[in-house]
Amino acid sequence: MVKSLTQTGVMQVNGAWATSLKYESEVLGARAGTVDLRFMQGRSEVARVSLLVEELAEVIGDRNAASIARHLATDADKYLAVVKGELRGTRLQYQAVRLEENAIEQARLKMNDANLEGPTASANPAEVVTTAPSSKAE
Repeated sequence: MVKSLTQTGVMQVNGAWATSLKYESEVLGARAGTVDLRFMQGRSEVARVSLLVEELAEVIGDRNAASIARHLATDADKYLAVVKGELRGTRLQYQAVRLEENAIEQARLKMNDANLEGPTASANPAEVVTTAPSSKAE
């Protein structure tokens, strides 16, 4: 029986379970500093959102954000235009996340604004649920 969800390699997004977190970020160009996150359950996408690097820890947790930031910093030195990666298994720490219904539309608007005007401040399209994970397996 699972006592704690912190080391299970899953995230709860809007009540759905995600077993992996795929991320992609342009290192060079107008969208530098923005990370596209895809919450996956197997091959199916549970949710998608674009966030600034500074917003990652608030939404997906410190450990997950640190892993992504470390990968982006390491691969940025390789002159890659886009850095892609995935967190799963023991590399993915539990976090309960609630994304707004129009998060994808906000992400598209941010991309268009960034392309037209350069980097802009963004409205946070996600909030972290502060409830503790259940201590019993359901």
